Amino acid sequence: MSSLDWFYRMEHALRNSLPEMEEVFDPYDIYLEGNITEFHPSFTFTVDIEDDEKEFCSILFDPVNQEFYSYYYNDLLDLDSKILLNDLEEMLDYIRTRFYELLDEMDLEDLEWEEYIKYSSETVKEEDKEQNGEEEIILGPSEDDIEWISNDKHVHIETTNDLGRNEYMIHLKVGMVKETGDGILYRNILAVGDEDEDEEERMFIPFKPEEAEYIIQLMEDYLLYIEKN
Repeated sequence: MSSLDWFYRMEHALRNSLPEMEEVFDPYDIYLEGNITEFHPSFTFTVDIEDDEKEFCSILFDPVNQEFYSYYYNDLLDLDSKILLNDLEEMLDYIRTRFYELLDEMDLEDLEWEEYIKYSSETVKEEDKEQNGEEEIILGPSEDDIEWISNDKHVHIETTNDLGRNEYMIHLKVGMVKETGDGILYRNILAVGDEDEDEEERMFIPFKPEEAEYIIQLMEDYLLYIEKN
């Protein structure tokens, strides 16, 4: 059963956090718009810069799985990845990161350097003047940081319903982040429909070592439920 209760509660929390966020982003005004008319309701964040309204962050809500998520482009992996946002703090960090990425994409020659420095935080590293370079913001570990520890699993699924026939090619594997020891579940889905329009989605889902046992138990509960029903 799907419910938008969590969506509304999170929207209320985000709106309460806007004044604090605007203090950090001053003099820029941040706007939040919620949209529940979509299949996956969303939060969209825009900023007014020099009389030009720019959209810099979109967070979607899956009402069936009760999870918030967004997509970002990973330069090192050269792909669009899906990131899950589990609580308000993770959302605020992600919103700040996307805002700073927008500033990086803008023509910084139109901004005074001293003005730009004000918006730096722990999420964005200030320029190291001694080395004359900037540290790039990367969400999630790079491919070089992951040690893949499982065999590749490939699943082929075919479904037929009133909307037509669909094929799903799913690629799964598990790795470990070398620096932290955290786990990474890699999930790549290639969907092919009757109209031969392929859609591909890649996800890197992180988890802590302490979570692994509980994740296994949840999967066992799911399989047991499927067998009974």
